[in-house]
Amino acid sequence: QVENTLYKLHQDFLTRSSEFFNNMFQLPQPAGIVNGSIDGCPIPLPDITIHEFDNFLSWLLPTMSPSVERNVKYWADVLRISDIYVVDRAKQEAKREIRNRAHYLGESPALVMSLALQYECREWYEIAFRVFLHRSVLDISRDEAEEVGM
Repeated sequence: QVENTLYKLHQDFLTRSSEFFNNMFQLPQPAGIVNGSIDGCPIPLPDITIHEFDNFLSWLLPTMSPSVERNVKYWADVLRISDIYVVDRAKQEAKREIRNRAHYLGESPALVMSLALQYECREWYEIAFRVFLHRSVLDISRDEAEEVGM
């Protein structure tokens, strides 16, 4: 369950990719109660948004949502969820895709710089900073300025 939305996923989708979920489903359960197997006993996933989880699921199950735009924000969501729930393959792919997109002026250099600080990726920061410097001050939104501490 994310926020007030109940997701019904077979545990195999989660356990195959996530060390966290694999370990969680290995834990013994009280007799007659299996977390996540019935609507009345969901597994809460706190501190993430529906949008973030939907983006993560589109990575995990790409045939279920092929039209999702895979921009820096999408990969930031995948990176965040994969970092929390130990999905190494998703985390590696998200880091690679963010690095590749950091060069493009159309992507948000402020977001990439913020992610670089959060995930200690100096290379992303340097790339995004160079892109940021090429922009006119008038093209920098208030949100972007706040994101980079201006």
